Amino acid sequence: MSKSFLIVDSGATKADWVVVKDNKVIFDFSTVGINVTYHNRYEIEEVLEDVVRQMGEAEAKKVEKIFFFGAGCGNKANTEILFKVLNSNFKLAEIKIESDLLAACQALCGREKGWVAILGTGAASCLYDGEKIIKQTPSLGYLLGDEGSGTYLGKLFLTKYLQKALPQSIKEDFETKFELSHLKVLENLYQKPFPNRFISSFAPYISSHIENPFIYSLCQQNFERFFQVNLDYYSNYVQSELNILGSIAFNFREIIEKVAKQYEVKINNIEKSPISGLIKMYSNV
Repeated sequence: MSKSFLIVDSGATKADWVVVKDNKVIFDFSTVGINVTYHNRYEIEEVLEDVVRQMGEAEAKKVEKIFFFGAGCGNKANTEILFKVLNSNFKLAEIKIESDLLAACQALCGREKGWVAILGTGAASCLYDGEKIIKQTPSLGYLLGDEGSGTYLGKLFLTKYLQKALPQSIKEDFETKFELSHLKVLENLYQKPFPNRFISSFAPYISSHIENPFIYSLCQQNFERFFQVNLDYYSNYVQSELNILGSIAFNFREIIEKVAKQYEVKINNIEKSPISGLIKMYSNV
C-alpha cells in the first residue's frame, strides 16, 4: 500500500496542509492556524478534526510522516500538546515538529546559510547556517513585539482610529465596510478570543488604501520598526542579503524594498509561502 507524508505550514492565522505521495502533491487544503503559544488542547483538537475530515479517514491512515512547522514551535515545551493531538489522529505516522522560522529558512535558503525573516500575522528573524538557526531575534509576541507584522500594522491603524486621528474619508469608509465602531473594536480587543487575528485582519484593507499618504506613512513606520529592531540586534554580525517569507512581505513588497534600501539592506528573495520549498526539501527524506 502506497503511503504518503504530510507537510504543514501553520501561522497564527492560517495553516496550509499538503499531502505528498510518490513525490507528487495529492491534494492540499487550509485550516485555521495553530499557534502553540496561545491555543489550548481543545482548540488544537478542533483543527485536527477539520484536517481529518478534509483528508478523509482512509487517506489519514496512510500518512507515514508528518513535518509540522508552526508558530510558537521553537519552544519545545509548547509542542507537547500538539504532538499528542497529532499522534492521536495519525497513530502510525512519524511526527517531526519544528518552528515556522526554520521552515522559512529551509524553503528560502535550502542548505545554504542566510539571513531570514517572516512577516505575516507575526514577525520573526534569524541567522541560518544551512542546517539550523544559530541566532534569533527574541520572540516577544504581538503585545510587546512583532514589528513589521500584520498585527503590528493593524495596531498602528487601530490606534489612530481609536484616537480619531484617521483621515475622515478613511474613517467613514472603514466603519462602513467593517460595521465597526469605537466600542466594537474595544470589545474585539479585550473581550473576545484571538485579538491578534482581529488586529491583523485589517492588513488587506490597509494594503488596498496604500496610495493614501496617511496609510502609506503607517506602513512605512511598521517596516522601519522591523529594520530598526533587527539591524540593532544583529549589529555585531556580518549580514548577507535578507530573505523574507509571509503574506505581509509578499503583499507589501514594494514598500519593504524601499525601506530596506533606506537602511542599506538588500532583499534577496520574498515568498508568500514556504510549501513549494519544503516539498523539495523533504520529498526524498
